[in-house]
Amino acid sequence: MKPGKKYAQAAWKQCSKVFEEATKAQQSDRMDSMSRKVLEVLKKAMYYHFNHFADFFSHYLFQYFCNLQSYSAKVEKYEQLNEVYSHRNYLEKKVLRKVQAMRQILNASLEPGEIEVSKLESVCKELTVIKEEGCFFINSHINSLILRLYEIQGRNLEIIQLGNEGIQESSPIGGARIYYNYLIQSYTIVKKFDQARAASDLALEGLKKGNTYNYIMVNKIAIEFHAQKYEDAYSIFREVVPEGYDRRIPEYFQILKGYFSILARAGLLQIEDKFRIGRFLNEVPHYSRDKSGQNMNILILQILYYLGRDNGRIIDKLDAIYEYNRANGAGRAKQFITALIQLIKKGFNSGKVEFELPGTVNLGIELIPYQKLWEITLTLVNMKTMAK
Repeated sequence: MKPGKKYAQAAWKQCSKVFEEATKAQQSDRMDSMSRKVLEVLKKAMYYHFNHFADFFSHYLFQYFCNLQSYSAKVEKYEQLNEVYSHRNYLEKKVLRKVQAMRQILNASLEPGEIEVSKLESVCKELTVIKEEGCFFINSHINSLILRLYEIQGRNLEIIQLGNEGIQESSPIGGARIYYNYLIQSYTIVKKFDQARAASDLALEGLKKGNTYNYIMVNKIAIEFHAQKYEDAYSIFREVVPEGYDRRIPEYFQILKGYFSILARAGLLQIEDKFRIGRFLNEVPHYSRDKSGQNMNILILQILYYLGRDNGRIIDKLDAIYEYNRANGAGRAKQFITALIQLIKKGFNSGKVEFELPGTVNLGIELIPYQKLWEITLTLVNMKTMAK
């Protein structure tokens, strides 16, 4: 696959040129004239995972070294080639071991603590040194950890910088997709919505429908939620879930249906609202090990659905909501549900509730910004008050 990013594209052109010259040298028995140049581009081909070129260049050098008359020269050249391969293999194994171990530590909870973050900082510092001599494959894994660290620390501008640098170094679109995912989130958080939309469109290039496609489409909807373009968000939703196909769709699209219903009730979206909480709870399973945090969205939707409809039902569920949030809540979602619990305890009097939400936005969970969702909550409370 021919890459489209400028650095990789320049390397591709150089490899193509040397490939043509080496092929002619091979045919005319002038392999010695190209050996040094082939060795140089072999490193680039390995860096960018241009496997076709890497195979040709390594085979070329193998033939050349075998034809050398001098035994000492042959040994020297073999050692040179072996050093390139051995060092690269060593780096890959070292990096992958550390990255996988760190990911297991981070995936153990929704909200890494100080110890985990400190460990992540230490590993990132150690692996950053390797980036200077690594390849595209190695560097993408190292960058994934650095981006995760920046995400935890809320360093969105640095995510944007590293994400764009990573894309320029990437070759196939699959290698760049992790950078697009982070760019979509960070651009959205800093309210650069046009850039977020552009990143999501690029991430979708060449993708067939499936889990990755759905994940990016959810992010596209979240961009419009944060931009308060609710009609646009609903149009994107209907691209993925056409009218009449609302049953048996992935859980995160069921959750989006619930949020569209809340927006419609608050007068922010003009749609026919067919959302039913009972059916929703039957179709969306309870995540026993909720690594994605979607149980928090399910809790929020239950509270907002009954708010103004059946406040007694919310009061009956209050103890269970409190216990679940205390035991499993994390980040801004936990703080938002805590504010909802206080609102219920204070008799739905918002004036008695202090609403503050520090921390880092997680676009995958905070689909609608919690500050806006709190305004919607108060709208629903006031609707009930006016009805009385």
